[in-house]
Parts: sequence; structure tokens; C-alpha cells
Amino acid sequence: MIFTNKTVREIPYMFVVNCRDAEAEKELLSSLGRFVKRMNIKSKAVRGGRGIELTVETRLKDENTDFMHELSSINGVDDIVMVSYNGELAV
Repeated sequence: MIFTNKTVREIPYMFVVNCRDAEAEKELLSSLGRFVKRMNIKSKAVRGGRGIELTVETRLKDENTDFMHELSSINGVDDIVMVSYNGELAV
């Protein structure tokens, strides 16, 4: 019998997204959920008449990031940025 103690470390990613309205936000979060293992909203700013900015921490299912094109094409999503995240958020 051979036992190994291999730890698989998932790299966290932060998504910073600007949406025009709550409908775009809802569709974005639903779509993002299909591509990640888990997600957690870290911040949300509603900028009266200027849209919504979300920061979402995720763990990807795999290293393929092609889904970003699909997310950016959602009606009402103005831009989306994915950043590798080491666990510390300095604002």
C-alpha cells in the first residue's frame, strides 16, 4: 500500500465587474456560477445612476478562462477583470 499526502491548492481569483443595473448583475452571477467551484461576493457598490461594481472571490473549476468572453457579452455588463488573489485585499 502506498499513501501520499498531496495537497491540491486552489488559486483564488477576484472578479471585478461593472454592471449597468440589477438585472445584469443577476444574470452575471448566475452565469459565473456555472464556471466556478464556488464564489463569494466581497464587495458591492451601487453608484446611483452609474451602475453597480461587484468584487467576487472565486475558485475556478479548471484553468480555462474562455468563459470570460461569454460573461463580457452579457447585456448590461460593461467590463470584467479577473485577478489572481493571494488572500489579502488592501483597499
